[in-house]
Amino acid sequence: AEMTTEDIIALKEKRASLTKSIRALGEKSFCLTAESISAAMRQTADHTALLYDLLSEFDERLSKEKLSRGICDFNDIRKYALKLLVAPDGSPTAVARELSERFSDIYIDEYQDVDRVQDMIFRSISNGANRFMVGDIKQSIYGFRGAEPRVFAGYKTTFPTHGTEAAQTSSNEAIHMSNNFRCDESIIRFTNKVCSLLFGICAENIGYCPEDDLVFSKELPSKEYISPKVRLSVLTAPETPPEDYTLNAERGRDAEANYIVGLIKELQTTKKADGKNFELKDIAVLYRSGSMKKHLIQAFDENGIEYSGGENEEYFEDPDVLLVLALLNVIDNPHKDIPLAGTLRSPLFSVTLDELVAIRQLKAPSASLYDCVKECAAQNSGAASAKCSEFISVLEDWRDMTGSFPVDKLIKSIYSSARFAAAGISDSNNLRVLYEYARNFESNSFRGLYNFIEYINKMIEEGVKINAPAGEESSKKVSLMTIHHSKGLEFPACILCGVAGEFNRSDFRDSMLFEYSAGVAMKLPDGTGFARVNTPMREAVASRILRAQTEEEMRVLYVALTRARERLYVTASSSKTADRLLSDAADKRAYESGYTLMRSKSYLDWILTALSGENVSDICEIDFPEVTSYLGAPISRRDDKQSEAYMSAEPDESLLTQLRASLTYEYPYRELSRIPSKISVSRLSPDVLDESDTSLKLFEEHSATPIPAVFSGTGDKKASPTQRGTATHLFLQFCDFERTEKFGVAEELARLIEDGFIPASAADEVFCEELERFFESELYSKIKSAHRVIREQRFNIYLPTSMFSKDTEFIETARDERLAVQGVIDLILVDKRGELCIYDYKTDRLTRAELESEELLTRKMRTLHSEQLTYYKLAAERLFDKKCSTAEVYSTQAATLVDMSL
Repeated sequence: AEMTTEDIIALKEKRASLTKSIRALGEKSFCLTAESISAAMRQTADHTALLYDLLSEFDERLSKEKLSRGICDFNDIRKYALKLLVAPDGSPTAVARELSERFSDIYIDEYQDVDRVQDMIFRSISNGANRFMVGDIKQSIYGFRGAEPRVFAGYKTTFPTHGTEAAQTSSNEAIHMSNNFRCDESIIRFTNKVCSLLFGICAENIGYCPEDDLVFSKELPSKEYISPKVRLSVLTAPETPPEDYTLNAERGRDAEANYIVGLIKELQTTKKADGKNFELKDIAVLYRSGSMKKHLIQAFDENGIEYSGGENEEYFEDPDVLLVLALLNVIDNPHKDIPLAGTLRSPLFSVTLDELVAIRQLKAPSASLYDCVKECAAQNSGAASAKCSEFISVLEDWRDMTGSFPVDKLIKSIYSSARFAAAGISDSNNLRVLYEYARNFESNSFRGLYNFIEYINKMIEEGVKINAPAGEESSKKVSLMTIHHSKGLEFPACILCGVAGEFNRSDFRDSMLFEYSAGVAMKLPDGTGFARVNTPMREAVASRILRAQTEEEMRVLYVALTRARERLYVTASSSKTADRLLSDAADKRAYESGYTLMRSKSYLDWILTALSGENVSDICEIDFPEVTSYLGAPISRRDDKQSEAYMSAEPDESLLTQLRASLTYEYPYRELSRIPSKISVSRLSPDVLDESDTSLKLFEEHSATPIPAVFSGTGDKKASPTQRGTATHLFLQFCDFERTEKFGVAEELARLIEDGFIPASAADEVFCEELERFFESELYSKIKSAHRVIREQRFNIYLPTSMFSKDTEFIETARDERLAVQGVIDLILVDKRGELCIYDYKTDRLTRAELESEELLTRKMRTLHSEQLTYYKLAAERLFDKKCSTAEVYSTQAATLVDMSL
């Protein structure tokens, strides 16, 4: 009863940290003592020192190699500049002092995005009082590029404020430029209401003070003009949901995208400040992450709303770009069949498909397509021969250019050629971007057509996003873009969507964490080789990362809220009801603190918390439409009365007689009919073909094939263990091991869902904690050290029927018959010794006793799965023509391997 609110919050923080540590230890009991912490610190220091030695050696060798080739990258330039201008003790060098004398004043914009290296360089060439640094720390949103807003915050908080007595005698001062000439008053007041709470609590690192609030300074179009209110729309779950109501994140985003379509259409009938209606070009839809983008694109396409910004990720799939890349490949090496076929079929040479097939058949399959083209040209008869001759002539001219022309000049020559113009290929922005990339490429040390092609292939392989400049056609469309891309831009109307999306916290799942101010810390092996233990040092680093990332998200939100000039709409979709959202926000506002803000999961949490308990009716409209109003119509169910009519219909006697005759036919080889054409491994047993075995049904009863809920998205609200096991297996089937180890299970799961490998309904069904332990398991260690890794190995093999029957009479009857067995082996490893090993993932739910007893676990797994692994082992030996030394199952729940002892 005597505890204060601060005491309660502190206890909650300790409990959360303790719970997380317990989970990291695999729910083992433990006690943090001075000795254990000291030992963990020593072990962390040893690992960090080893890491430092490794990276230092790598950097030294890499630097020598680059110097020997006469090349350097951007980071090298920074490093050399720092060494040249800043002495080891931080003071300016003689070179820096000489440079500083050349400048009377140094003006630097966007200073909130510099890092410490850049700041040291700028400081070294100034005289200590001639730098004019302009920045808005609230717009520092490039932490992922290394920006350190604390640098600018340090100046801002230590310099005396302009106009004060302290500033009169100081050589430095801080000038607050808070006047905003872009946004309407309602947007300014709404932004201040939200961000003053967020930035105020995090003032220590952001350097926020009341003078940083925006001041409305925009000139009004008329005295009668009233600033439109900001509209916050949260699509919520209905208070009394329908009987067949289901809602997941994907359906929520669908509904939100449909709602945004309605907003856009509403805006098109609304007047702007200048008296004209809003047009599509006046509207921008901003999103934080790509999970919302595909839903917006689908809704826009279905409703005929033109947009720009949704196609940039497919730059390398643009037909014009593909054609030029194919042509460059052919010019570099005409013996590349696929680029050559694409070039011949293009409008440049107009070879028809029939002609291409005829050309290819002129020589043996071992010959290249280019050899066939030359053979066709030599025949000197027919349309195909003329086209081939013309192609070879043009190709020789372009190939001759590569000897004296750089890549950009070659591309420019191709673009300006009469053939290119006659082919009707558009002079698109994407082609100009490719030319600019070639120009930039030729300006560095790597030159030549071959190197440029390799450079582009590397970009495609790594999924580099190309942002082509918008053409004239995009000036009449809705702008669809991320918040980061919107920085520095402004629009008459902005719709900020998807604000209920949870923040990405995957960085904290890495075994090793790094933060500039806190250093390096990692999980430590527990001595068994099966688990890693979290440490207080790693928790401290994680805490710093959490704070830095949370502050970055606050600044991203600020940028998003200040892009609109006249109208701002904020939308979200939630699985909670309106009352629940408002109640949660009221609780957070009542106990507002750094803890509550850091533990908030979305922009919506922050916005509702900031507005809770405040009278904002004059600046903001808040509505909570039910999400069901914006979802597609439910699937109609069959009319029961109609079904009864079908059931009561009289049968056709003649057809019924034919049917009975067919069904009473005696098949002369009935014994052999017990052998199916093929069978899955999961259905096999040593007596599966015997009469007494009922597990094999060649003719199943007529019934609708059930679709697993993990694929249909229409399962129960609470998934069964089988459904969750299926979803977990899907993750292990498609995940990128290295990417998951680096970024965490949650990030990889989001990628797999976004790319369509896993249905969105599986997001809440995957056993994420078990998958996290998989990447710390003995099996994953074997995967990383294996010489060869084969996943999802499908097989079809023929086995004698005698293996699946104990009936001697049947074995004799079917002695010449074979059974086709098919299956999929989850994982095959070939270790460094060349040994063949097979593994199968199992998500079977285990009892507490089985989890605690290795003997019980082994007995259960062998009972359930030894037969299946026997056939897998046989299949693997057939496939690889070598003995299989290991056959084990991996229990995801127990996070351990069980030898099948086959």
